[in-house]
Amino acid sequence: MLKRVGVLLWALSWSGLCLAAKPIELPMPLGEQLPVEIVEAQQELGVVVPATAQNMGMQFGLIGALIGSAVQNSQVKNAEEAVVPLRDLLVGYPFNQKMQDALRAKLVSDGISPNPQITVMPSTWEAYDAQQKAQLPPQALVLTPSYSVDNQFTQLTVRVHAQFVERSVKSNGKIKVVPRLTRDYSYQFPMSGARSPEPIQDWVALGAPGLAAVVDRGIQQSVDMLVNDFTAESRAAWNAKVKAEAVNLSGMRYSGIPVRQGEGWSWLRMGRGHMQSLLGLEPLLAGAPLPATFVPPAASTRVAAAESATGETPAGAIATGAVEAAAPAPASEPATQAAPDAAPATTPADAAPATAPVGG
Repeated sequence: MLKRVGVLLWALSWSGLCLAAKPIELPMPLGEQLPVEIVEAQQELGVVVPATAQNMGMQFGLIGALIGSAVQNSQVKNAEEAVVPLRDLLVGYPFNQKMQDALRAKLVSDGISPNPQITVMPSTWEAYDAQQKAQLPPQALVLTPSYSVDNQFTQLTVRVHAQFVERSVKSNGKIKVVPRLTRDYSYQFPMSGARSPEPIQDWVALGAPGLAAVVDRGIQQSVDMLVNDFTAESRAAWNAKVKAEAVNLSGMRYSGIPVRQGEGWSWLRMGRGHMQSLLGLEPLLAGAPLPATFVPPAASTRVAAAESATGETPAGAIATGAVEAAAPAPASEPATQAAPDAAPATTPADAAPATAPVGG
């Protein structure tokens, strides 16, 4: 009997390995007129609280689970209160619209679709209801964008959660959804260097224009990662056997397969096969101005105009990317100078949990 059970367990584990090794095969492009659904899952900056307390409590029975849940709820409440200064700086920031604009501009591609049919779902509930009522196409690319900070304020993340799904109606009338591909495209900004005693202040010091510039860059990079991942070259890497690699950024070592790199930033492929995700990293130095790459093209033009008119670069131009023509940055928001003895962070920031699939 024990031998039979052992053979069964071995067979199940072997079948699981075979399943994990099954190659990913998707049409090229995904569709000539591919339905693309953009789900607006949030209306303001999110804050991520790891479920550590709740998970630990569940290991100690019912009482432990209750205590863990109480601790977790308290941590969530504290995080929601702590993140208010950043949300105040981003009041009126049109995250969903900017993400839509970036996706509309870049989804037209050889790997995704030459003529994508984009539908915007104003909330996850509306997307779920439309799916259950069979109002959505049988095949679609479902994109759920988000942006957040972790509750320790170590990093800001812009993410696009993507699912290429197939839908069908079961005999009982319910909708069956089969994800052919599920992947996260996350672009993270770890805050490194000599941190303030109150870590949130390093983000507040960027000011509203600077913080918006960070999110703008995260939007552009996360969308670029998504589009690049469906090119013929990247698709070949989905099923390739690779060795462990890593990159060094701002004195930190990050594990992953380098996909694309630039000055101070990198894209990394994490995991293998169906368990892959793409992670972009661009560390920011606490107390220092934002890199010049954060200044959008229009702002760069305005900075050049200001230089030609005044003979010098406005102090806040590079820090915020929000300089008007020939007008220096307001005196109330000077560009913060880099700390001369800023030390690099000692441990890399962990990636935030993936957004839950919609209607899966």
